[in-house]
Amino acid sequence: MKSEYCPKVPSDDRNKFVATMKKKLVDGSFTFNQQRSRDLMIAWCVRADVAFNKFDDEGFEPWMESLQPAFSCIGR
Repeated sequence: MKSEYCPKVPSDDRNKFVATMKKKLVDGSFTFNQQRSRDLMIAWCVRADVAFNKFDDEGFEPWMESLQPAFSCIGR
């Protein structure tokens, strides 16, 4: 019998992920806030010890554009 999920992923983690996929916006809209996104990315980089030069990779800007075309990347 084929499983619909990876048995290695703990069920609590899987359930949290599935809940985010089902999450609906309260009013059906979303407003992108570039500064908030940038601040959260910086905080993540610091916590995860990600080198800032990783953002100079040629694949970074196209990836960001695919997520949010209005996001403008800034260099060092």
